[in-house]
Amino acid sequence: MGEARPKDWISEGLKELDGCQEELVDLITRVVEVPAPSNDEADRGRLIASIMREYGFPEVQTDAAGNVLGFFPGEDASKVIVSMAHMDT
Repeated sequence: MGEARPKDWISEGLKELDGCQEELVDLITRVVEVPAPSNDEADRGRLIASIMREYGFPEVQTDAAGNVLGFFPGEDASKVIVSMAHMDT
């Protein structure tokens, strides 16, 4: 049997998220309740870093520009997923 296509694992991930809607809404609410105007996102960044640690990210960093970077190793280091988002509102 061949390797799973990206569409397959994305579909599986979305199915998994369906059962977590309440938790996701609570999580998003926590984040958006912290004011984060442009160029002043530090408080929200600290919260996001804390949440990443709560969810088991073994390595979380904040760079000089205030970007929060979370690293979560998978089974195959040659395959990487990157997710990015703005923190300001």
